[in-house]
Amino acid sequence: MTSEFLQVVGVVVLKENSVLLVRHVNSKHIENIYGLPGGKKEVSETHAEAARRELEEETGLLTTVDDLVPLPTVWEGNVAFKTGSRLCAIRVFLCTRHSGNVRGTKNEIPEWIPLKEVKNLMLLPNVENAIGEGLGLV
Repeated sequence: MTSEFLQVVGVVVLKENSVLLVRHVNSKHIENIYGLPGGKKEVSETHAEAARRELEEETGLLTTVDDLVPLPTVWEGNVAFKTGSRLCAIRVFLCTRHSGNVRGTKNEIPEWIPLKEVKNLMLLPNVENAIGEGLGLV
């Protein structure tokens, strides 16, 4: 992967037959679309550290880097931001243990979505693929 890719992370969090997704509403980057909890990796952090931080920021859930299992695939795709499309490389992790209560913000609303309903949602690129890969590790 070259520096032309925006480095982002995502986290698959499963509970019973549901997955935790974040609905983005009038956010500064994207809107009216569902994605995994996640976001941009900062230069000073590892992918796992970024995933831990983003999970807490977007959902209120706490985890450790030891409880984040990297999925085998690094997903690539064009993401339509308000400022234009950007090529992203997303490293996704399966969260095996977490604590805390789910909470969101006015722009990022975490929701437990039944797995059978995911295909009916407007999703960011590769979300459904990453969920499937995460389910394969459970």
